[in-house]
Amino acid sequence: PPKSTGGDAILLYRVELDPSPSFDNPIVQDIECPPSNRKTEWEIMTFVEGDGVINGGSFRLELEVDGFISVTSDIPYDAVALSSNETGVTQYLAPRFSTSSSSDILSTIPPTNIENVVFPGDRLRFSGQTESLEYYEVMSVTSISAILNKPFDGNDGAQALTTRHYGGRGSPLSSRVHCNFNEDLCPKSSESRSGSMQSKIENL
Repeated sequence: PPKSTGGDAILLYRVELDPSPSFDNPIVQDIECPPSNRKTEWEIMTFVEGDGVINGGSFRLELEVDGFISVTSDIPYDAVALSSNETGVTQYLAPRFSTSSSSDILSTIPPTNIENVVFPGDRLRFSGQTESLEYYEVMSVTSISAILNKPFDGNDGAQALTTRHYGGRGSPLSSRVHCNFNEDLCPKSSESRSGSMQSKIENL
């Protein structure tokens, strides 16, 4: 599109193709623009009453087009937006976290309130963990510390880097990449835990 919208409206795009070196006999096609061409942006917000926190589960969207209603399959509560993000989105966390080998307690250095930074259900990775592709799920958060779903395996002390992860590949039971229901390959539990907003809507 033009950098300035001060001119006349764009009516069509012309595409010319000619395989000859002289380009004297091009194939021409005019592609007309719809008169009411507009991009549609969708924003979906989830919330709970009071001070509750959404940290699990799934939901469905009901879409009505020209009188026909379609309902998506289950969408995970923390679904990524685009199908291209399903293989994993990484977010770097600012607080400096400290871990202890064989302990499931995650603390902060210096003591920092993380109640609005880390949430139950978050999947974290630490720069000092032994298995680089392993996820640690946050079970609960209390002011300056959190409880992980399993004892930490790695270097003791302050972690140079802590990341939160959305989506991501994994085993058939843990992958967050979109799959359609199949009794053997993609049971309901996997379908409701995987996929992006885009994949769920395009799959209608």
